[in-house]
Amino acid sequence: IVNIRRDIGKDFAINRHTRVCSLHFTEDCYPKHQGIRRRLVKDAIPTVFHWCKGTSTQHSRRKIKKQISSVASENKENKAATGLQQFSVEEHSYSRQYTDGAMYTIYPTTLRRYLESSSSGDDSLEDYEPSVSPDKASVLQTNLNLMTLRYEEKFTLLRFCNSDSDIKYYTGFRSYISLSCFFQFLQPECNFLYYVGTENTSSGTPYDLLKKRGPSRSLSPMEELFITLVRLRKGLQERLIGDLYSISEGHVSKIVNTWIIFLADRFRSLPIWPKAEQVRKTMPACFREHYSTTRAIVDCTELFIEQPSASDCQRETFSSYKHHNTAKGLIAISPVGQLTFISPL
Repeated sequence: IVNIRRDIGKDFAINRHTRVCSLHFTEDCYPKHQGIRRRLVKDAIPTVFHWCKGTSTQHSRRKIKKQISSVASENKENKAATGLQQFSVEEHSYSRQYTDGAMYTIYPTTLRRYLESSSSGDDSLEDYEPSVSPDKASVLQTNLNLMTLRYEEKFTLLRFCNSDSDIKYYTGFRSYISLSCFFQFLQPECNFLYYVGTENTSSGTPYDLLKKRGPSRSLSPMEELFITLVRLRKGLQERLIGDLYSISEGHVSKIVNTWIIFLADRFRSLPIWPKAEQVRKTMPACFREHYSTTRAIVDCTELFIEQPSASDCQRETFSSYKHHNTAKGLIAISPVGQLTFISPL
């Protein structure tokens, strides 16, 4: 027990199944004449360890190092004979700087050290000094930099959160802060959503806390809202959105349909028809002078739809004005321009 440097405790206990590897015993510990199954002599003690001096283990390691040194010298001679050209890492730049001023290095300095050491031709292990293990903070920072690089290349909300112009272009919201406030308005119900066509068995438990079979959702509720807004705002095809997010077209369709139903249910509860006092307070000067009694400005609109297969539906939805099948609706806005009424299509 002293030689193997183990302390008896909760992590190590001696019983009839405890064994010591035969490589830790010298040849003197075995009888000279024995059968196929080797047995130790009485009072044999393991003495062959890497921390002991003058053992067979160190002798074998020295032998291996000599073989490696001889092979390395031969490789060096062959490289000199063929005249291979070594390239310098300093000629290439593997760093990228972003708008926040931070520099993220794609290839670590370990690659440069390795190439410099390999070009010198000294491949022996005699002068090898292991580098100090990085601390936990540096590893976390490296992972953060790699994740930042990854999301800078993917079409995700995190890529556009620092640009208000991009947020307005893809979603219609003025900034990422306003989009976040809108998402907070949808909380916490958006954490309990189940896709259209699936059965809700959560029993009031958020989806993230459920223990169910199969793969978990790859997108967060915030990212699913972003996909829905991009689909409604820019009219991108579902297959194109699926290719941008590396998901199937059917999965995008389920996300969009689920969120449209959810948003319609939440918006239905909002009273958008303002009172007369609110209209007068927000009325522009030109309306106060010429049309002071205006409550709302109404207009009909038509949205293009696919041609229905049934002939009755074709006649009901066909528009002689647009020369296309459309869905008609009545919209009212206040004098300041805010939507105050939307009729069923």
